[in-house]
Amino acid sequence: MKFFTILKSIFALKSKSDLRIEIDVFDKLKENSIIIDLRTPKELVSTGIIPGAIHKNIYDQDFNEWIQGLDHKKEYIVYCKIGGRSALAAKQMNEQGLNVKDYSGGITQWVQLNRGTTHEF
Repeated sequence: MKFFTILKSIFALKSKSDLRIEIDVFDKLKENSIIIDLRTPKELVSTGIIPGAIHKNIYDQDFNEWIQGLDHKKEYIVYCKIGGRSALAAKQMNEQGLNVKDYSGGITQWVQLNRGTTHEF
């Protein structure tokens, strides 16, 4: 049931396109941004994460509280597997006044482009 609620929320996103970025923009922003992987721990095991990223499972019960503790002076890039969960998280973060972008290609595109991952997280 939680999956369908999230899916419904994703399709209801009003202007998610202005938060979404592709790999070329990601490359320009990554040096000055905190990159956040939103996938589950199980997902991380198979692919690893983008080097330099931190991990926060979007399904953690304290996710909203965690977002509230983020520094509003910093810039964030969020990603997941293919862009659904990161679109939802970017919307939530943006609504709380955070400067956030959603790397819409996710780890799937990252791996397909042979960009490299790490299992140190």
